[in-house]
Amino acid sequence: YSTIDKKLDANKLINKNLLEQLHLMVSEVYRNPSFELKPISVIADVIDCLHSKKPYPVEDGYGQLIQLDNIRDDGFLDMRNSTYFISKPDFENWTRKLIISPGDFVITNVGRVGAVAMAPAGTKAAMGRNMTAIRLKHDSQYYSYFFAVMTSKEMRREIRQRTDVGTIMNALNVKDIPNLRIPISSEQQMRGIEKTFKSFVEQIEANNLENQFLSAVRDSLLPKLLSGTIELS
Repeated sequence: YSTIDKKLDANKLINKNLLEQLHLMVSEVYRNPSFELKPISVIADVIDCLHSKKPYPVEDGYGQLIQLDNIRDDGFLDMRNSTYFISKPDFENWTRKLIISPGDFVITNVGRVGAVAMAPAGTKAAMGRNMTAIRLKHDSQYYSYFFAVMTSKEMRREIRQRTDVGTIMNALNVKDIPNLRIPISSEQQMRGIEKTFKSFVEQIEANNLENQFLSAVRDSLLPKLLSGTIELS
């Protein structure tokens, strides 16, 4: 059990506590009469995925295609968890509508219905199949608040209510996503709550990125240690 593993576990525990605090504050917002439930289309644009055959992976490809495994349970994309690189023509085709960039959100339509994740710093990817992108409008700078609400139990309840139950699998219709409701208040109050939430979300993102780096270091060193290529000394 290495020092790296201990640090990974510590970061995960910190993030769990930070998320719990965020979601407690979100619950307070939902109970606050000065906030009104409005469709997310008020502050965000919703972009459907490309409805086409999934492109084939290419070794050392030009760009990465987001897969379901990239969407973490804590609401962030992890582009190292599952790498699916595609050719330049395929990447350009699958990013005709948008390139997933830092601050963008993706939400799944089938499978893990309604799983939401925000793209962290450094993200430049194509949105995969059965996903929908949510991009905050230029005049909306409430990324941390939006993240907290979209990963909350209140939003999970809203998503379940709008999910179509099928014989084979359930599905969240793309047309219903812009109508998902989010608490909105005055600009002054929204700026204040964003400032409060921002420090939490930035810390969670920093811990996630650090864990991705540490996991990559551990996974690259372990085979060399076992084979004797390098020694602890």
